Amino acid sequence: MKKTIIFCFVIVLFAGLFVSCSLKKSNYSLRLVIDSWSDQDIDYPEKEFLFEDIASKETYNISLEGDSTYYLRKFKVIKVDENSITISTPIPLSDKDDGINLNSKEKKFTIEYGKSTRLNTLIMDGGEWYVFTLVDKE
Repeated sequence: MKKTIIFCFVIVLFAGLFVSCSLKKSNYSLRLVIDSWSDQDIDYPEKEFLFEDIASKETYNISLEGDSTYYLRKFKVIKVDENSITISTPIPLSDKDDGINLNSKEKKFTIEYGKSTRLNTLIMDGGEWYVFTLVDKE
């Protein structure tokens, strides 16, 4: 009897771990708009990407050239909730609305459905901004 109870407990424990570690998919697609800026008033064209079937623990590449130590060229989805996702970035970015925090160390950001999240590179004389928006799946 005691062995049966322990066996059942172990099975339930492993099942719980399996469910919590499995990939969770978002109810939404993720739209990303990237634009460049320069203090020399060079107008770079804006780029748009759509990532469908967003899943936790997945890394998504952004197919643009440029030095990945300064620009965002990939991100990882670390959490999927009902109406949001949380991403991590390999570089720190600023999410301030009233300017760029050049001292930001932030690499984790939550994108909520119905709100756009704008992130900026930490560069003074030229850089990129990234606008993440959760959109309904097509």
